[in-house]
Amino acid sequence: MEYGLTAKYQKIFKITKSDIAEIDSNTEVIVADNKTLSADLFRWEVSYTTIEHLRTVIGVNICTRLCFVAIGVNQNVIKRYGGMIDFLDYLVAATVGENGYSGTQIRDYFKAANRPSRLTKTHGARSVAYLNHAVEGLLYESRWYIEPRSIFQPEASRALNCDIVLNPPEFAGYHPYEIFRFCMDELLGVDSSECPPAIITFRVFIDGLRKQIWRKFEIANTSTLGDLAYTIMATFNACGSHLYCFYINNDQYSCNIGLDEHNPIERPHQTELTKLSSLDLEKGKQFKMEYDFGSTTNFTIVVSNVRRPSTDDWPTQPEILAGAGAGMVEDVPDFILQDMVSALEKGDRLPREIRETLEFASEYYGKNGNFDFFHYDLAGDNESLDDIIKRLKYGYEKGC
Repeated sequence: MEYGLTAKYQKIFKITKSDIAEIDSNTEVIVADNKTLSADLFRWEVSYTTIEHLRTVIGVNICTRLCFVAIGVNQNVIKRYGGMIDFLDYLVAATVGENGYSGTQIRDYFKAANRPSRLTKTHGARSVAYLNHAVEGLLYESRWYIEPRSIFQPEASRALNCDIVLNPPEFAGYHPYEIFRFCMDELLGVDSSECPPAIITFRVFIDGLRKQIWRKFEIANTSTLGDLAYTIMATFNACGSHLYCFYINNDQYSCNIGLDEHNPIERPHQTELTKLSSLDLEKGKQFKMEYDFGSTTNFTIVVSNVRRPSTDDWPTQPEILAGAGAGMVEDVPDFILQDMVSALEKGDRLPREIRETLEFASEYYGKNGNFDFFHYDLAGDNESLDDIIKRLKYGYEKGC
C-alpha cells in the first residue's frame, strides 16, 4: 500500500523527510493470470482532523473512494500497532473487512500491491479533493456515528462509504463500497461466467421439526449466500433483527454486521460476497444456518436438485414450491418450538410456558389469538416474498 500523507498529518505525527518515500510512477499493477489493475487501487490519501477534541485520522482510496476513520489517535496508539505503516495497514484491513471480505481475501489484496507498504506525499489535486470531500462528510454528517470507545470507526466509515460518487464519470452514481467490490471481484478472479447458470432447489427445515415446519424453494446460483439467508428468513417468519451465519464444509460464513473490527484478518467469509455458484452445491449436499445467537433457531439446508434452465425459465426472484407449518417464532429458540409443536400435536393440556409463547406468537404476528403452527399459506408467501427479501437485504447490507 502507498499512503499519501497530507502536510498537516506529517506535522501532527512528526513524520520526517526520511520517512517519506518516492511515489511509484507505475499506473498499473500486474496481478494473478497477468491481469492488470490500476495502481490507484493500492493508494490511499490520509488526512488529520479533530472531532469532539479527539485526534481523527481519515483515509480515502484513490481508485474507489473507499474510506476509513479512526479516532483518539496519538503516538502511543500508533506504537501499540507497531508504527505508522502497521497502523495504517490495520485501518485498511479493518475497512476492507467491514465491507465483507475474509482474512484470506484481505491478505490477497495486500499481496497484490507487489511491494511493502510505505509513506509518501499526497498523489495529486484530484485525490486530495476526494479526501477533502470525505473530511467534510465526516465533520458535518458522519460524526454522529462516532463510537468513542473504539479506535477504528466502522459506523462512520460505513456512512462515508454509502455516499454517492459523482466523479470520475465511469463510477458516477455508485457508492464507494460498490466500486471497491467491482475492483476486488476483478482482483480475486470472481467471474460468474466460469460457472454455468443454474437453478438450485433447496429443502430447508427447522432442526427437530423436519416434518412439521419446512420449505422447498428455488433460487438462482447467481444469488449470494446472503440472498439465500434472506429467503429463509422471509419464508420462515423471521423479522431480521438478529445476526446469522452458515456452516459449510467446516467454514463459517457470516453477515457483515457485528464482526470484530479489532481482528479483521481473522474474519470469516462474508455471505454478501459469496455466490452460490462458488460453493459446489450438488444434489444431496447438506449444511447449516444459525439465526439469532441468543435464542437460536437452527436450520438444516439440503440441496434437492440443480438444473440448467433455458433463457425463458430464468427466475427473477426465489420461488417457494411447497412447505408446511407457519414458521419460527422470533426470539423463541428452536428447542422450545419443538416442545410447543409436540404438545399441540398430542392435544394435551398445554403447560403455562407454552400457552404464554403461543400468546406471544399470536400477538407478534397479528393473528388475534389464532396463531396456527400447522397452517402454511403458499400463495400468500410467494406474493409477499420479494418485498420482504428486499427489506431484509437492505437492512443487512445497506442499512447505513
